[in-house]
Amino acid sequence: MLPLIGRLRSLLLGALAAAGLAAAPLHAADPVPAELRTEYAAEPLGLDAAAPRLAWRSPVARQSAYRIRVATSADGLERTPLWDSGKIASADNVQIAYAGPRLASRQRYWWQVQVWDADGNATGWSAPGWWEMGLLGASDWQAQWISGPERRDHDWGDLTFDADLTLTGKSVDILFRAQPNGKSYGDAYVWTLADDRNGPELIQTLRRYPGGTSSAIKMERLGQVKLSAPIKGRRIALSIRAEGGHIITSIDGIVVATVDNDAHKHGTIGFAGKEAGAAVIHRVSAKGSESPAVAYDFAGGDNPFTGGSVTKDGLVVASGVPGVDLVLPIEAPAPLVRRAFRLAKPVASARLYYAGAGMPRLSVNGTVVGSSLGAGYTAYDKRVLAYAEDVTALLRRGENVIGAELGRGWYGLTDPNEWYFHAAPWHGEPALKAQLEVTYTDGTRETVVTDGNWRTVSGPTLNDSVHRGERFDARLVPAGWDRAGFRDRKWQAASVVAGPAGQIVASNSEAIEPVENIAPVARTEVAPGVHVYDFGRIVPGWRVL
Repeated sequence: MLPLIGRLRSLLLGALAAAGLAAAPLHAADPVPAELRTEYAAEPLGLDAAAPRLAWRSPVARQSAYRIRVATSADGLERTPLWDSGKIASADNVQIAYAGPRLASRQRYWWQVQVWDADGNATGWSAPGWWEMGLLGASDWQAQWISGPERRDHDWGDLTFDADLTLTGKSVDILFRAQPNGKSYGDAYVWTLADDRNGPELIQTLRRYPGGTSSAIKMERLGQVKLSAPIKGRRIALSIRAEGGHIITSIDGIVVATVDNDAHKHGTIGFAGKEAGAAVIHRVSAKGSESPAVAYDFAGGDNPFTGGSVTKDGLVVASGVPGVDLVLPIEAPAPLVRRAFRLAKPVASARLYYAGAGMPRLSVNGTVVGSSLGAGYTAYDKRVLAYAEDVTALLRRGENVIGAELGRGWYGLTDPNEWYFHAAPWHGEPALKAQLEVTYTDGTRETVVTDGNWRTVSGPTLNDSVHRGERFDARLVPAGWDRAGFRDRKWQAASVVAGPAGQIVASNSEAIEPVENIAPVARTEVAPGVHVYDFGRIVPGWRVL
């Protein structure tokens, strides 16, 4: 066992050395403990741990003891410490839990440490470090959860669905009133246009997801109609009109089938093919009840569907992913929310506390704060991650603005998937709870919180998903929306919502931040003035123009 213990000790010391916290020989240039960390971070904001864990790099080869003191100011460390551990015989210099009086919300705590070497010689005190507590109790939050406009795209009830297409393979599936149930769009009407050894025909099928743990779906034939003319290799105009349970299908203006079935009441539209090049969709439009009308001709390479490839002739189905439903996602554009407010006096300090149901991207006077990718997955009915940012330098006297774009993240994911995140019990539209606390130089305080006074509008990110990325239309960006002076009278009041039921807790992980700038390896001009950039690999990130 001893060789194993020795190897484990070597691994542990190696890990500590990599973190910069392993003991180092005492020398004149480094006579005191250094690199102080609280909860593994240097000078962290917004902690909620009742007993934060402290760590430092020891300047001695073999530490025999340590002493920690904590105060509410740097000056108080020597004169009026809140907690003094006294001399503790220990070689440990990581995961040393604070053991003083109960910590208070919003308070900054200063601390320092000294150590003794194996011969009993004491170092001096380290330079002071600090940590700052966040909002520790539900009563500290004055903010409410808010969300964007009540809007749901691509989820039509009564529907007129028109598509100009060319069948280039044996068959192509046309989906309507499709819903993301199960691991795919398990509930849908599926009309199959085929022209193979059986001749040209329209096969009408009801697809059902029975529920349960199985991903299997059931298919029920509603009709099979022989068509009078070949459809393969020529452009045809398909029209499907669904009013309640009455569904009429026309090709080139001639009614070819009528079905009465009300199993599915609403949903999106899409296509699927069993071959890589089953069909080319030249133009598509949909209008009806419950969602705005849409029309696409795929000009300039624009593709609003969840897959397929766009060529000069249109959308190629299935373009390398046979059998996968290519649909218009059922979701609304990412909302923009903003709040303009005035500060009458000079600011001494300001903290922005926020929690996101989804992935919010916040800004203060146009400057992004925090990381929009910092919120990892949580079970939102159990806990919701909160963040704290020092925004003192971003505020000024006069008008100021807090803005946010509310991304879906895992909370509002709509894509059907293997793990059923789209059907989680806590699933909902993205929401934000934010609280700005300002302390003026005269000691008075002011608080700005998310509530019904915030303004909102549907934003330029038309849809977003942690699986398929986002579709962003820069033409729809309201110029200056996140800065002072913008007129938001045409925006509507933000909706105050219940939000996730989980307890708000401080995030204890590093934010996801940019680590590299990547240049494209190729550029293709798909149309005059329209370019597609190839970066040579799949990456998460933002394009920079």
